[in-house]
Amino acid sequence: MSAFLGGKGCQGSAEQGTAGSWEGKGKGKGKGKGREGKGREGKGREGKGREGKGREGKGREGKGREGRDSGNTQAVRGKGRGQYCVGVACVVGVPIGGGLMAYVTVAPPPARGPPSRHRRRGPRPRGGRRLAAGPGGAGPAALIAARGGRGAAMERVVLVTGASGGVGLALCQRLLEEDGRIHLCIACRNEQKSEATRDLILATHPAAQVSTVEVDLGNLASVLRAARELRCRFQRLDFVYLNAGIMPNPHVNFKALWHGLLTGKLLHMLTTAEGVMTQTDRLNGDGLQEVFATNLFGHFMLVRQLQSLLCGNEKPSRLIWTSSSNARESAFSLSDYQHAKGQESYSSSKYATDLTSVVLNRKFNGQGLYSSVVCPGLVMSNMTYRILPVFLWKLLMPIMWLIRFFAKTYTLTPYNGAEAHVWLFKQKPEYLDSLVKYHSCTSGLGRCYVEPRKMDVDEDTAEKLYQKLLELEEQTLEKYHDLLD
Repeated sequence: MSAFLGGKGCQGSAEQGTAGSWEGKGKGKGKGKGREGKGREGKGREGKGREGKGREGKGREGKGREGRDSGNTQAVRGKGRGQYCVGVACVVGVPIGGGLMAYVTVAPPPARGPPSRHRRRGPRPRGGRRLAAGPGGAGPAALIAARGGRGAAMERVVLVTGASGGVGLALCQRLLEEDGRIHLCIACRNEQKSEATRDLILATHPAAQVSTVEVDLGNLASVLRAARELRCRFQRLDFVYLNAGIMPNPHVNFKALWHGLLTGKLLHMLTTAEGVMTQTDRLNGDGLQEVFATNLFGHFMLVRQLQSLLCGNEKPSRLIWTSSSNARESAFSLSDYQHAKGQESYSSSKYATDLTSVVLNRKFNGQGLYSSVVCPGLVMSNMTYRILPVFLWKLLMPIMWLIRFFAKTYTLTPYNGAEAHVWLFKQKPEYLDSLVKYHSCTSGLGRCYVEPRKMDVDEDTAEKLYQKLLELEEQTLEKYHDLLD
């Protein structure tokens, strides 16, 4: 047997009240008492009404709720302008002789006003579409968190270069899908691209914290200015995706393709572009080879200038370089590490990227900085559209879908190409192999996955290249000493 007890002391101009299995009516001042029903005790409540008499609740007993609602909250309501009262009943049955005694404990209701049927509390916003006040679009709340202050434990700071399109843009969107609390800083070549990219990202992630920084990786003065701005803005960086890159004036060697077809090496050539792609490089404004400066040295200088934000943090920081399956030792030479004399500057710069990542791990793992290398595969982007006309790529697309059953690095879309980048975002760096390149892959049926492959790199060569980069850095800093702190 169960016993129910509604809330008591509920005042108001009530016409009808319900508590367990009784009802009272009245207008005068007094107390109502309920008569004993079948096995149930009724108690009255205080109200602004004259004395009323309870009546038996045969068959009603709270409108059939007895047994199902035992111990739940019962409400006593008065019509008109009366208040709401809620009581909680806890029933314990103890057998005495041949019967059952029920003990009832009542928890008094909390004081609160009547609930509204029309008011709903929405979710607390985690950010705003426009983050005003800070440099590069970073708002005050974002800057507090990024500087390690209040809320810093709740977000990670992620910098992405080359974020205006292709894999870089897809990466930004996918990172926000993984963790909408990150502070995303997008680095683009100019302000117009930065703002356009930011608007694209906020269109799909309106609550995201997105700031911008202007940097041209092929211009060392621009790199130093951007690094100085980032040092002023943040106290740490958790992830730096070194994704920007160029492939100027690409040409397809159709003679090499024909030779590959005759020798059975065509599939290998199609997946690595070995011997197929050539480029015509040139000097930039700093007197460096443009591909080397943009793809490698600009990023190297940026990392060196941001070292205070990357090393010695509570949690490890990460460098993730976008390399390529086209990175080949045969295209690289220490005596010509800028590749001024060859026609495979892109391949040379990507192999140098692999070497640099390896040596950075050896130098800085002890300070909490880890470096990894990824390959996005063959992606249709502005870079590939410079190799062949767009209409020709579209004609070749059905063939490329078929090739993907055999060449899994034909990711084709920027979203698929960012698979390895996003996978590394979720891994613990201490368990990763610094001599492995992580490839974005897509099966013939469209399933995305990551495949680790051992890199063909020599650690002694990596150390020698690192020393050459340090020498070039020293010359650069002497030239642009006015841009240093």
